[in-house]
Amino acid sequence: MDNQQERLEFEIGWLMGVWESEGWYSLRSCFLDGDRLQRYRPEIGITNTDSVFLEKVESILRKLNLPFWRTKWSPETKKRPRSMIKIDGVRRCKKFIDRLFPYAVTKRDRLTILKEFIDYRLSLNIRAPYGKKEHTWYQQLRLLNAPLSQHSKILNDYTPNTEKRDDIV
Repeated sequence: MDNQQERLEFEIGWLMGVWESEGWYSLRSCFLDGDRLQRYRPEIGITNTDSVFLEKVESILRKLNLPFWRTKWSPETKKRPRSMIKIDGVRRCKKFIDRLFPYAVTKRDRLTILKEFIDYRLSLNIRAPYGKKEHTWYQQLRLLNAPLSQHSKILNDYTPNTEKRDDIV
């Protein structure tokens, strides 16, 4: 490998490390124009307050020719302003997954669900309604992305042959 290729591989590893620790992979549930037709939209994103850090993320995404958008906002409190880098939509997320899936480690389960959802939706007509299959993927991601406090509650509630204890949430 030449130096440019080695450098790019290093940057991809750095980017995925960042996404594994700071980023998210999700399906957003929404309704079309106030109708009762539910749909799901894949989203991949990262939020941070460090602009130099986010500029490095943007730089690598550009080198990889991956589409994204960045938005900034200031909280109403005295906290530092934040920025979010987001990739959303079936085709944009597919580009990200196709290029970076092999580098995923700790959130590979989430990325796998998102990949299955995207591959399935791309195999259908664009106007095909969303059904139970998509809702199942949505629920799986929602559970995986839930805060740890919710995981412990779920484990306590559904662990068979275990007496419910007051000291466990």
